[in-house]
Amino acid sequence: MNIVKVIFTVSLVLMCIFIKVLKAKNKKLLGSFSFQLIDDEYLKWYQKNSYILNNRHASMYEIDNSIYTLKSNTRKIEEFLHQWFKIIFAILKYFSSSKKTYNTKNYYMAF
Repeated sequence: MNIVKVIFTVSLVLMCIFIKVLKAKNKKLLGSFSFQLIDDEYLKWYQKNSYILNNRHASMYEIDNSIYTLKSNTRKIEEFLHQWFKIIFAILKYFSSSKKTYNTKNYYMAF
């Protein structure tokens, strides 16, 4: 079990170093990985839909449809990030908790 904790600690340190490098690379977005993902998605969307936004004769439906695609793509990114944060916190909670078993019946009775 000790080797698992060592591997987890080393991987956590490497992940922190990787995040620090990303933050230094992207200072315009305050070094946030999530902002970088959203910015990349926006740039892809703008390359595909810039002609609609800059067209004088574009219909309201075309503009609404292009903005809806941007919103749905950013929602997908937010859900993806939320799932990853849940996984990371679950792993951290697992390794930080003690191996004692608790009587859950009494624990829930207290609330």
